[in-house]
Amino acid sequence: MCLKNDNKTVIFCHGQDLYRAAGLELDPVFTDIKNFMDQNPHEIITLEFGHVNDLSTTYNIIAHSIQSRLEKYFTNSTTGHSQMLILPSASSKNESEWPTLRQMIETDQRIVIWFVELYDALGNDRKPWINQIDPYYVPSFSYTKDAFTAQQLNASFIQHCNNSTALQADDLKVYGYTRWQTIDNT
Repeated sequence: MCLKNDNKTVIFCHGQDLYRAAGLELDPVFTDIKNFMDQNPHEIITLEFGHVNDLSTTYNIIAHSIQSRLEKYFTNSTTGHSQMLILPSASSKNESEWPTLRQMIETDQRIVIWFVELYDALGNDRKPWINQIDPYYVPSFSYTKDAFTAQQLNASFIQHCNNSTALQADDLKVYGYTRWQTIDNT
């Protein structure tokens, strides 16, 4: 996420400085997502707002802008119903607190919102449907960062998966629950 137009407009971007690729603003992207959700009432999506390519001093502006746009597009202004799911605590061991996919569809809370670096920037203004991703999952970048070829990437995934029993045991020891293991192929 980046800012443009004198720090007034949040856009999707990739890279830094002269090598930054500027993407779309939030509104057209959220319009497309809203249309998809309306046309596909049995679909569930997750949206992750991960890395910010601007200075940490702009995190507050970016975080609040994303949150207000999410609310605009995915909360009904008349009824107050939000399509964004409020998750139980990451450390919740009571499985009944976690909704099933069917329950998410039936209640039309089919969007799970994740913030990475921006989570703390919202402070006390954070809506309950903004979830911090760190306690919930392990990104594959943590074990694929040194893989530069397809063969190296594949080998790192296999090695990681072959170690799943030890990873789960470590999670239970450290966190008291098993975190989600992800495979990203960027």
